Amino acid sequence: MKFKNEIIGAVISRAVECGASFGTYSRKDVVGGTGYVDKLKPEELPHPVCLGEDIHGRPYVAVRFRRNGRLHVEALFQRYTNDANLWTSGGHCVLVGSCISANGPFAKESWEEFAEALDTMEIM
Repeated sequence: MKFKNEIIGAVISRAVECGASFGTYSRKDVVGGTGYVDKLKPEELPHPVCLGEDIHGRPYVAVRFRRNGRLHVEALFQRYTNDANLWTSGGHCVLVGSCISANGPFAKESWEEFAEALDTMEIM
C-alpha cells in the first residue's frame, strides 16, 4: 500500500504544481487485449488526473496531457493483482518504458524515468 501511495502522490503533486485538478473515475472496462490499462481517451476523463480501479481490482492513475499539440492519456497501474509493488504504464504515448518497481535492480532507474516523464508533461 505504501508504494501505491508514493506513485499516486507523485502524480497528484505534479498535477497540483501545474494547476490541474484530480478526482476519481468510475469506469472499470479500461483494460485492452494485452491486459494493460490503455483504453482511456482524453475526452473521457472528468479531470486531468483520475484515480480508478480496473475490472481486475488493480488501482490506476490516469494523466491527460498535451504533447506535440495533441492530447494523450497515460495510465500508471498496478501490473499484477497479486503484486502491489510492481507498476507499469499504458497508453498511446508511453512515457515510462519499463516497470516501476518498489524493489529490485531497476527500482532507482525506473523511478528516475518516471519522475523525468512527469516533469515534462503538460498536464491538461
